Order: sequence, then C-alpha cells, then structure tokens
Amino acid sequence: LDEQILKPPPPDYTKFSIPEDKVVFLITFDFYSVLERKNPIDGIKAFSRLLEEDEHREQVHLVVKVSNTHADPEGNKLLDRALSKIDPKKVTLIDRVLPRQEMLQLINSCNSLISLHRSEGFGLHLAEAMAMGKAVIATNWSGNTDFMNSKNSYPVDCEFVKLEKDFGPYRKGNFWVEPSVAHALELIKFVVRA
Repeated sequence: LDEQILKPPPPDYTKFSIPEDKVVFLITFDFYSVLERKNPIDGIKAFSRLLEEDEHREQVHLVVKVSNTHADPEGNKLLDRALSKIDPKKVTLIDRVLPRQEMLQLINSCNSLISLHRSEGFGLHLAEAMAMGKAVIATNWSGNTDFMNSKNSYPVDCEFVKLEKDFGPYRKGNFWVEPSVAHALELIKFVVRA
C-alpha cells in the first residue's frame, strides 16, 4: 500500500486558490484521454445546477483540474463553454500537469471528487481520494466498481447506450454508459448537507 496516499501532504488552500470555508468538489482529467469518455462536462453541469438552488449556492466551490489542453482544442472549447455558465468566484481552474505529491495534495485540499465517466479503467484517482476519506461521487460502472459501492462511496446511476459515432478508439456500435446528471446532483446535495 502506498504510504503517500494514507499520509498525503496537508491541504494547501492558498496554493490552489481554493476557499477554505466551502464544500469543495474536484473534477480532474487529462485531454490526452478522450473527453467524451471521461465526461467532465456532465460533472460541471451537475454542479452548475446545484448553484441554481439558492440554499446551496453559498456553501460550495468547484475545482476543475485539467492538463494537456493543446491535445484537444475543440474539447477545450466545450470545457470553457461549460465553465462560462458558472460564476467565476465559484470555480477554480487548474490547467497544468502536477507532480504526484502536488496532485495528492490537491485531492486532500478538496472534500469530494466527481467522475461522471462513461467508462473507466481502474480509476486510480477515485481510489486515492477514497483512501484519503473523501466523498467520491462516480458513475456506477466500469473498473471503479471493483472497489466502489453504496456503503463506501456515492455511485451514480447510469444506463447503457450504443455509440452513434467513433470517439477516439471507442468505435461506433460499441457500448458505454450514460450517467444520470440528475442523480449526481442529488448525491452532491447529500455531500453538501453531510
């Protein structure tokens, strides 16, 4: 077992421009991956809907940590469009590769990690966040279900869909899942109230 995860660097809110007095949600992905598979846009949508509800607006903050935006200019535009719907004071965008220790410190500086992926390998970042005691809200499908369940995390409902076109190596006619943004929103609310 990796001791760095069980004893991560302490939170550093100033370094990451994160407010210390909010419930902070983290979405992280690399543009070298396939944007449609990692599906950060739906996580941002769920958070955006939360902000439309006055009772939660003042309690929350979103951190979106990305890297390698040059690899997918169109995907980066989609990300910018999704983030433009959120009050800039409610979101922190971190656009750079972080060394492992800093990445663990970022996770430890947040309360919850959101991953509304359409498919996932092992989901190392999810396991790391769980090992640190963070509330992990993630699609109830793929490799992460080997260690995630409703007793130790917040699995998001989903349904199988057939790909209507190719997305990188994911070919038309194959299947992945569509996570429920509405259910993710309910789980986010639960974490805020907890």
